[in-house]
Amino acid sequence: MGKKLSLEYGKNYSSRNLELIRQYYLEFPIAKSLISQLSWTQIVLLLPIKDENKRNYYINQIILNNLSSCELIKEGRECMNNETLKKVENVIIDIESSSRVRRMVDNEERLKGYYEIGRLLVEAQSGASRAKYGDNLIKKWGEKLSQEYGKNYNRVNLFRFKQFYLMFPIVSTSLRQLMWSHIIELLSIKNENERNYYINQVILNNLSVRELRNEIKSKSFERLTYADKNNVKLITDTQNNSLTIEDMIKDPIIINIEENTSKLDEATIHKKIINNVENRFMELGIGFALVGHEYKLKINNKAYRIDLLFFNIKLNAYVVVEIKSKEIKPEDIGKLQFYVSYIDKYIKENSNNKTIGILIVKKKNKLVIEFTTNTDIYVTTYKLVNNKTKAN
Repeated sequence: MGKKLSLEYGKNYSSRNLELIRQYYLEFPIAKSLISQLSWTQIVLLLPIKDENKRNYYINQIILNNLSSCELIKEGRECMNNETLKKVENVIIDIESSSRVRRMVDNEERLKGYYEIGRLLVEAQSGASRAKYGDNLIKKWGEKLSQEYGKNYNRVNLFRFKQFYLMFPIVSTSLRQLMWSHIIELLSIKNENERNYYINQVILNNLSVRELRNEIKSKSFERLTYADKNNVKLITDTQNNSLTIEDMIKDPIIINIEENTSKLDEATIHKKIINNVENRFMELGIGFALVGHEYKLKINNKAYRIDLLFFNIKLNAYVVVEIKSKEIKPEDIGKLQFYVSYIDKYIKENSNNKTIGILIVKKKNKLVIEFTTNTDIYVTTYKLVNNKTKAN
């Protein structure tokens, strides 16, 4: 019908306007004298308001104050914002009153409260698609709320609450294990896979905020050798043991050395790398416990020394680490496989998983790796860093 009428009488009788006319009839049973003082545009603006008392309030405001359609929109938005502000204040009161009663509010409740404030802020700014245009509202509310409830609710933190809501669809079980200070560090990371990786690291390694900051600064995510770096999922309690050694190894492993490495001989560099990896075995991933430094094996009256021997609690397996300060060679992998086989046969318990070998080298050789590495051996590189020279 709308198509026919609009062709004959104009767009005022299009399907959309006919639907508005139908709503007008349903919402206003009698065209009272008050309603007749409104323009059609104003009536259209009032149609979405289902609360009769609220609708009557706006009708009165139009008549008493002779509001234009633009002024009506502004009045409605201001009223809505005031209602939302009251909701925000109620959330803050819940958080802070709980804090006083229990001395420290449960972290999970605080995160939920901040998330809800973020949602209300986005709602007040007309949704996520337009939220970036409502910073004046955040500034105004930040001044009011910080005066009444403290600096936790100033403009900066209100903006963070909004980011928190927009960045995470829900406050998942994983997120609830983080402190708000952890969340703040993560808000600047736009890549979801990278963000998920750091959340996992905080949970698995119980990282402090300072340790998380250092991980981000050292670009830990960029040095991972995930098979699919574009699909990093947040871990759950049932997934904690599902990571593999390949997920844990970083490439390159950053080795901090104070001296200028250009002035050190190869043997000294090798020893310093071993000592550094021993002290910073967390660079290898999670759950590593040191079994021995230059671990001694005696085979047929001949002594051999493994650079580093770890046991990984998460993997329930021994991990043999060999470090070579040159480009990888086939014999390097052969020697590592020899150590792995010995540990498997003579040291590991039946309840342990198969021993893993990690070869840390200065430079990879793709051809050597392709034709000599089996599924028990993993190869990564190291990178020497100091204050004088950034890398070697």
